[in-house]
Amino acid sequence: MGNPFPLRLFDAGEEVSIVERHLPHFAQHRTLCFITFRLNDSMPRDILDRWRRDRLRWLRLHDIDPNDENWRQQLSKLDAGIRDAFHRLFAERWHDELDRGHGKCELRRPEFGQIVADSLLFFDASTVDCGRGSPSDEISVARASHLESDGHCGDHFPSDQPVPPNPTREVRYCLTDFVVMPNHVHLLAAFKDGTQMLAQCESWKRFTARKINARLKTKGRFWQPDAFDHLVRSEEQFRFLRRYIADNPIRAKLGNGEFVYWSRALPGDLRDA
Repeated sequence: MGNPFPLRLFDAGEEVSIVERHLPHFAQHRTLCFITFRLNDSMPRDILDRWRRDRLRWLRLHDIDPNDENWRQQLSKLDAGIRDAFHRLFAERWHDELDRGHGKCELRRPEFGQIVADSLLFFDASTVDCGRGSPSDEISVARASHLESDGHCGDHFPSDQPVPPNPTREVRYCLTDFVVMPNHVHLLAAFKDGTQMLAQCESWKRFTARKINARLKTKGRFWQPDAFDHLVRSEEQFRFLRRYIADNPIRAKLGNGEFVYWSRALPGDLRDA
């Protein structure tokens, strides 16, 4: 089934929606975005505090005032190599800590990982018959499968709990890839309207938190309130992020039943997706 809208990469010449919360959020309609959200207990306080202290020290060493609300603009004016070093140092360190499996890692349980996967797919173009071509086959989700390190990230993997197509649901977004890890989620998606991204992330987290808390017979915050998002700027970056998502369970040394991975097969030209 064709997508209800073409996927595209970030266009610096078009309007960008910016929302400031704990983190800044950038969105652009129909533009692919890499999104990460994590469980509330996924980053211990001492590790988080040390990461923040090191980041503050790095910024000051490069004559950037971390207390200035425009410190990210100051960072953007540094040489590309220095900026890349900053992002490698702190983004990679952050994701490495997530992969260490801090906290209770409730999503390691197959039934909870499946709740999140089903929620992500519910309003996706792949599970909604939007009238463009034939309805899709049942969507296959990688349930507890080891992924070969050289496997093609566009493949679909078998599942015993597929999400069937539904002609009555609206299409809110188009997913290309996601992985549900024990304490966090990575996904690539495009939204018809740039303003929909944050609302949809909140909807995913609210719905899944309610379902999982009910199963656990607990109350309280399940997810961290904010998410990290990054607009995809090139085909090369898009391929890198797809591979990153596919390889995440391998890097974290997860076994059968400890993650859910899904990926959409795309044509060679992203604009035809």
